[in-house]
Amino acid sequence: MRNLAALVLVLAPLCLFAADEDSMFATIQTLAAGKDLAKLEKTGSEFLKRFPNSKRSVDVSLILAENEENPEEAVKKYKALIAKYKDYAKKDLLHLRVCEIYQLQGDWKSLSKEALAGLRNFPKSAYGGDFQLLYCAAEASQYRYDQSLGLANDVIKHESDKNKTAKAALFSAQAERARTGYSRSYLNALRDLLSEYPKHDINPTALLLLGDFYEKTGSPGKAVGAYASLADKYPRSPESAMMRVRFDSLRAKGVKAEEYVPDKNSIERAQKIDLAYRGEQEGGNNQAYYSVAVGPLDTEKRAADIHKILRKFGAVKTVRRKEGFFHYLGNLASAQQALSLKVRVAEEYGINGNIVRFAGDENLRYIYREEK
Repeated sequence: MRNLAALVLVLAPLCLFAADEDSMFATIQTLAAGKDLAKLEKTGSEFLKRFPNSKRSVDVSLILAENEENPEEAVKKYKALIAKYKDYAKKDLLHLRVCEIYQLQGDWKSLSKEALAGLRNFPKSAYGGDFQLLYCAAEASQYRYDQSLGLANDVIKHESDKNKTAKAALFSAQAERARTGYSRSYLNALRDLLSEYPKHDINPTALLLLGDFYEKTGSPGKAVGAYASLADKYPRSPESAMMRVRFDSLRAKGVKAEEYVPDKNSIERAQKIDLAYRGEQEGGNNQAYYSVAVGPLDTEKRAADIHKILRKFGAVKTVRRKEGFFHYLGNLASAQQALSLKVRVAEEYGINGNIVRFAGDENLRYIYREEK
């Protein structure tokens, strides 16, 4: 009897210890569900200190990473998980989360590196298509459009998930526009988007891009047709709001809707490579004018790649300065026109520029000031 009492005294603290671990983990789950992040961080950190060898340590660490509001801290926590739990079955998911954070931050260089590591380290992962799409986005955002196009087409060819192939098809279309402008291959890519994914979330984007294509290439009736379909099918979509001013402007001019779905003949009539000038109206030569300055660009190749994109928006002058190459886009009469051009370039290609004002005579031009 005395021995039994002694055994109870020995086991009791162990039982209480285990129960405390269980209850503490349950509390962490409750705090995470309720998004009580301050208490979650404190309780989670305490759990990891008190129970470093617990089987639930990895789950607690994952909960803390997933609920971290600071992106840099979240990346640190995910990477610490990857380093500490080398045999964790969901390491590919941790890598994916890091990639997603880099995408949200617009850190394209880090995203390229991490997504490529995901592809190489987890060749059989269920997230292979996700890594490839993220890599594709990173390459496109760094103006490596040929690489981005190849990656997107590879996803379309080998991936069975319709959501992933739809995103890849959209990347493919956008890469084609970056490479060849408002061309035959771009129009063909937009047609494929509409026909292959008629009820998918990318459909409004495809209709917006198609309307923009027709507007830019001199088919306003077809543009109105595409915009009208977008307004009718997806009235609350962001794309519908984005095209509203352009749609209303065309209709105010009396433009009637025409059949907009590209057929074989319309695709064949499109240019193989679009070289048309699409800039804003230029100001007078002897007046002060505004431009969008993009730079500095550290290499001649990078400057050439950016130049190909910018010239779709208007005249581009390139200057080599001590800091690197600078492109000056447009010759515009007002800062407001330059701001509109700056926004277009940023929205369509993620290229950020500064507005500058030039002044002087015909033979000598100089930057008067930067407009913030």
